[in-house]
Amino acid sequence: MATIFARSTLRWQPHFEHAAETVAPLATIAPTVCAHVGIHAAPMRTDEEHRARVGQAIDTRLIANHFASMCNRAERGDTQKVLHLFGAKLGARFNEGPLIVHPKEPGSVIRFQDGEMVLEQMTWGFPVALRSKRDPAVKLKPKPANNARFDKLGTFWKRWAVEPRNRCLIPTARFAEAVGDKGRMTETWLSVKAQPIFAWAGLWTDSDEWGTCYTGVMTANAIELADIHDRSPVILDPEDWATWLSAPLDDLYRFDRPYPAELLAVDRTDVPWFKRKGGDKSTGTLPL
Repeated sequence: MATIFARSTLRWQPHFEHAAETVAPLATIAPTVCAHVGIHAAPMRTDEEHRARVGQAIDTRLIANHFASMCNRAERGDTQKVLHLFGAKLGARFNEGPLIVHPKEPGSVIRFQDGEMVLEQMTWGFPVALRSKRDPAVKLKPKPANNARFDKLGTFWKRWAVEPRNRCLIPTARFAEAVGDKGRMTETWLSVKAQPIFAWAGLWTDSDEWGTCYTGVMTANAIELADIHDRSPVILDPEDWATWLSAPLDDLYRFDRPYPAELLAVDRTDVPWFKRKGGDKSTGTLPL
């Protein structure tokens, strides 16, 4: 499949020097970027166990001092446009659902399987089994870890991040953050100006509780957008998709950088973050 970059001289350069044999065929499955989409790439500024069961209890000491709630509301890309953009086929596990996705709800991911890019539906968030503070022997109902901090990919998330087959792309149209004073927070939506659908770097696995599930990788936000949040999704431009899906973990740290603020569109709305009394579907998440 040919690779097309609209109004761009950048070339798709997959990183395969040390990639596992199972992902080597990615070189022939270059994602298609159609001219009518008009994608522009952002300039790059700087530089165990496979598929372990997440349902097992995780030591709560690893969860201490985690960040305040990060991105937990996003709009997935339209299915047909996603298939066209990534040159993907529908996987066996896919059903249409709402475009706006919250943790513990079904969302869309692109992963590499049997030599092809496949679009599948998975639950947003890895189920983390916490233990009762009163009685550590008692397991509480799992909560979704919907965000994975990049600086923890080599520790907490290493068992998944180190395996290329456990990485995925999350096709996203836009994502939201809660902005404002407590009790008066409103939705602020962010998107990539030149990419109607962009790829958010992700990890996925199988779980006993929710079946296949995924989490979105987060990095530092651009300083110009610090009033919205100090963290932001890791946004991958088309020429970096294959690297995320195939390269050794050590080669991915160049993506741990803010996406340029000038390439993002910010929509500060007056829409209340909490839709109804008592909270909304985005509460009770664990960004790790």
